[in-house]
Order: sequence, then structure tokens, then C-alpha cells
Amino acid sequence: NNSLAKQLDKLNEELTFSRAEKQCLADKMEDLIDKLTSVKAEKTTLQYTADGVNNANQKLAQVAAELKRRTKILDEEVAMLEAEKKNMETQLKEKEVVIIELEDGAQTFND
Repeated sequence: NNSLAKQLDKLNEELTFSRAEKQCLADKMEDLIDKLTSVKAEKTTLQYTADGVNNANQKLAQVAAELKRRTKILDEEVAMLEAEKKNMETQLKEKEVVIIELEDGAQTFND
């Protein structure tokens, strides 16, 4: 009978210990679930931010391409205007020569 009581006490101790271990594991599990939820939320935020950055980078690339295209057009326009300016300078010099010749001719005629 004494031996049976000792075995029962031992079983009760093991049961109490097992219940305490179970509660400890349950508490740890709850902490892990909280941490997992927090990490998932942070991951979602980071992914949203990364998507935003990627979208911004795509828009910046589009803007850069458009600016490059416009710059090329302006370079072509500048080259065309420079050529036109040079042509006008040549015409102006030719007109100056004609005017000098006409003035010399008029002076000769007046003399």
C-alpha cells in the first residue's frame, strides 16, 4: 500500500511537471505566434515599400528616357539654328560687300 502511494505521488509529480512544461510550451508558442505576426507585418510593409521604390524607379527611368529624347531633339534644333546663323552671317557679309560696292559706285558717279 505504501509503495502504491509512493507510485501515485510520483505520478502526480510527473503530471504536475508535465502540465507545467505544457504551459511553458504554450506560452512560448504564443510568443512565437506574436513574433511571427509582427515579422509578417514588417515583411508586408517592406514589400510595399520595395514595390513603391520599384514603381518610382520605373517612372524615373521613363522620365530619363523622355529627357534624353527631348535633349536629342534640342541638340538637332541647335545644330540647325547654328547652321542657319552661319548662313545668315555669310549673307550679311555679302550684303556689306554689295553696299560698299554700291557706295563706291555712287561716290564715283557723284564725282
